Amino acid sequence: MKYCKTTEQAYQALPNIVTEQIVIETKTSARMIPVTADKDSIDEINRALEIAKKEHDLLELYQLKDELKEHYAVNDSVLKGQEILDRLRQVCEEINIKEEELEV
Repeated sequence: MKYCKTTEQAYQALPNIVTEQIVIETKTSARMIPVTADKDSIDEINRALEIAKKEHDLLELYQLKDELKEHYAVNDSVLKGQEILDRLRQVCEEINIKEEELEV
């Protein structure tokens, strides 16, 4: 006797299989992509996306830091130089925070 399961019955037989929306964000948009997989795999995908976002943010901060250093080096106004230096310190603090988040 053959037994044929429907797709729904097959999913019920695998208790960890779920369908969730994975959110892919850019600066200008966000997309939701439905993913059907075991819960651990979906959690792993979400963690990887979160790490990638933090790494991207960190890269932008490094680039901003380099730009601020260049502006500070060529600036001849003491007041403007102090503003740039203050912003540079702030960016360095943000970098430290992001690096610590990625180490966890």
